[in-house]
Amino acid sequence: MCLPQASPPHAAPVPPASTAAGVSAARSDCHTPAQGAAPLLALEGLSVFFRTDQGLLPAVQGLSLQVAAGAATCLVGESGCGKSTLLRLLKKQLRPKGTKSGGIFYKGVEIDDLDDRTAVTDIGFVMQNPDNQIVTDKVWHELAFGLESLGTESDEIRRRVAEICGFFGIGDWYRKRTCELSGGQKQLLNLASVMAMQPEILVLDEPTAQLDPIAASDFIGALKKINTELGTTVLLAEHRLEEVFPLAHKAVLMDKARIFLTDTPRNVGNILKASDKPHKMLAGLPSGIRIFGRLDAKGDCPLTVGESRQFLEKNYGNRYPGYDVSDEDYSEREKAVEISEGCFRYERNLPDVLNGLSLTVYKNEILCILGGNGAGKTTMVNLLMRFYETNKGEILVDGTPLSSLTRENVHALFCMVLQDTWLFEGTIWDNIVYSKKGVSQDEVIAACKAVGIHHFIQTLPEGYNTILHENDSLSAGQKQLITIARAMVENAPMLILDEATSSVDTRTEIQIQEAMDKLMMGRTSIIIAHRLSTIKNADLILVMKDGDIIESGSHEVLMAQNGFYADLYNSQFEKAAG
Repeated sequence: MCLPQASPPHAAPVPPASTAAGVSAARSDCHTPAQGAAPLLALEGLSVFFRTDQGLLPAVQGLSLQVAAGAATCLVGESGCGKSTLLRLLKKQLRPKGTKSGGIFYKGVEIDDLDDRTAVTDIGFVMQNPDNQIVTDKVWHELAFGLESLGTESDEIRRRVAEICGFFGIGDWYRKRTCELSGGQKQLLNLASVMAMQPEILVLDEPTAQLDPIAASDFIGALKKINTELGTTVLLAEHRLEEVFPLAHKAVLMDKARIFLTDTPRNVGNILKASDKPHKMLAGLPSGIRIFGRLDAKGDCPLTVGESRQFLEKNYGNRYPGYDVSDEDYSEREKAVEISEGCFRYERNLPDVLNGLSLTVYKNEILCILGGNGAGKTTMVNLLMRFYETNKGEILVDGTPLSSLTRENVHALFCMVLQDTWLFEGTIWDNIVYSKKGVSQDEVIAACKAVGIHHFIQTLPEGYNTILHENDSLSAGQKQLITIARAMVENAPMLILDEATSSVDTRTEIQIQEAMDKLMMGRTSIIIAHRLSTIKNADLILVMKDGDIIESGSHEVLMAQNGFYADLYNSQFEKAAG
């Protein structure tokens, strides 16, 4: 396998003229694995059980699956169904502790019997959290790290690094420190570093969870290019199914640690529709398949947004309403948060992350902030929480300068749910209650029921008294649900959600969003979101770029302006229509 040629790494690489193909292209444009070929990867009766005080808990059970060389396979299922466990089993270095039975075979060889070099180079892995995979301080160091560890010749390292820079178009930040990168850039760096090893199979565990819509689309476009042009086998778990399903050759639906259904994405929709009643798995699939499954119209299951619209127009004469744009008078509303000419940089010799930012958040308002990775969204939240201090400008909370409040006072005003889940070693109960005093059992259970995690907790041997530690078997989505329940129990007057649904599947996202709608009632809410479907109903949407606000208004107002937000929205929801 060879990547496109590019300039050597000592000169800032220039990306090639061609760009990654969009994921909305028809399947006829994609690489098709050879029919009847021996599987590159095979699971045979694979089961893993985690040992608990009261017995063995199944993480995956009885899995049998074949992945053909060159295929793109997508794992689908709600948080906790076993997707991440299955993917980690393919990488010896990341394998979760547990009792394993059955086999995993790579090119006919049990994966446990692979030599270390083959296990490292042939099977690449991209994690969900970008920070968990980066090990060096410079971008170019990171790109070369794996090759250097394998003892690759220096000339070969330089060639591969240069090719990777050109292929992924990361020459502009090739010489940056990794700590300067946004979350999206870090994830692209992780993908590039893995591809520098030239793997046969690329395994990805929800790789776009922390990427904005444009970066996610580019990332998925890069995956399509890797799969179709390089012939690399791709196996991934991903929640952005609107974009991933059209590029996948096979969809694997998992439920309760087992494989429920395996077929092409289109056939999956057809099969679920043929059920006696709408199947629960439909809720976690792309919108076109969900609509198709609940209608009585005949025909083949649509995959893309464009196909879905054609399906609706053909069968139901679908019509699209226009936008009713109206301005709201904010003069009588009480201000909750004010930022005036806020400037901030993380280090003196680095550029400003926020450059004269000014905004007003009114009480009981839902404010959504949108922008690409590195736009300054999370930095603004960090300043509100006094994790950092502004270099210039002023922040007022309820008319009081933030600088005059203690950090304890500030933290009591806000409850937060971050994109990076944080849990401490202790019981589930302790993690939910955290520092809140006087919390009743009914309050904790009500919060867990609201986010849909109460039933799962009850299935654990010790229930709410189950101790969490670094080797626990909870999925990333389940951990996020616990932090959301914690925010509900905290019941602070202001709410900050920084990519709160980034780690959960589509079905869980809907459930969480319903819970969040209840949580935000009567509360000032600041939401940072990459999934535009979660912010349409906001009172005010701010679009940030390069540390400043470039557009503001409601969804309808911004769509009518036909500017950056409209382009961003259309890129996520209408790109596949072509």
